[in-house]
Amino acid sequence: MTAPDFTDAVAFARVTGATGANLTAKDCTTSRAGAGLYDITLGEACPALGCAIQVTPETAARMARITHTSDTVKRVSTYNAAGAAADADFTVVVKKILASPAGGY
Repeated sequence: MTAPDFTDAVAFARVTGATGANLTAKDCTTSRAGAGLYDITLGEACPALGCAIQVTPETAARMARITHTSDTVKRVSTYNAAGAAADADFTVVVKKILASPAGGY
């Protein structure tokens, strides 16, 4: 079994949790929808099964989850150690998965 190939990042961002402001970005915009809720709007569509997304909280004692809202909007939810929604600074990287080679993986 061969691992899938990835292109360069389709989008990435470094986000400030308190405001949802995008400190560094490539091909996306960010907004804060509520406590611990952030929308990442991609400049290029990426279907749920066609991309790999990594979210890394930068605020201590925080966890994060990514949800596919649409092909162009992904929602990041951040939580404190008790599991309650809480703002957090984070980075997000979106990579597109290339089509599988003939014969599959």
